[in-house]
Amino acid sequence: MATDWTAFDFKNSLVTKANAAIAAANPAYSPVPKVVSYFPSPDEDNGDSVAIGWQMTDDTERIALGEQQRQDEFVIVSCRVNVTRPGAGAATAKQAEDRAAELMGEVDNVIRTDPPAVGDQTFNSKVTNRNSVSMAWFVGEGVPARRCVIEFDIEYHARTSKN
Repeated sequence: MATDWTAFDFKNSLVTKANAAIAAANPAYSPVPKVVSYFPSPDEDNGDSVAIGWQMTDDTERIALGEQQRQDEFVIVSCRVNVTRPGAGAATAKQAEDRAAELMGEVDNVIRTDPPAVGDQTFNSKVTNRNSVSMAWFVGEGVPARRCVIEFDIEYHARTSKN
């Protein structure tokens, strides 16, 4: 029985779809957000970014009934939205929060309306475990900024092989 781990295909497809959705939703985004498939380093993490799949965990279920065999994957893809706005105070924090929620909404919309199809069959995918934090931040030489971070998981269930 051949098996494939679908997490990388799911992640890479979602990065492509999220980039397209964010660009289509508002072509005038400034700064242009980065949608990446890794955890951004501190040097590149001062703009708007969505990190998809910087960590992935799975549980595999193998079932055999006579000559019929299958393998199902239940995967959790960890993601994070980072938005940083220069300045201080409540108005700047609100701008960062609004933009982070907008980017999170675009990823959520892709998952609900056009999720990546991986393996032999993708049964479901959903956004779960949303957590957010707003904080004071410093960019460069003590330049004040406000940052909003939304961390969330995407769970999906796919059949990866069958006979």
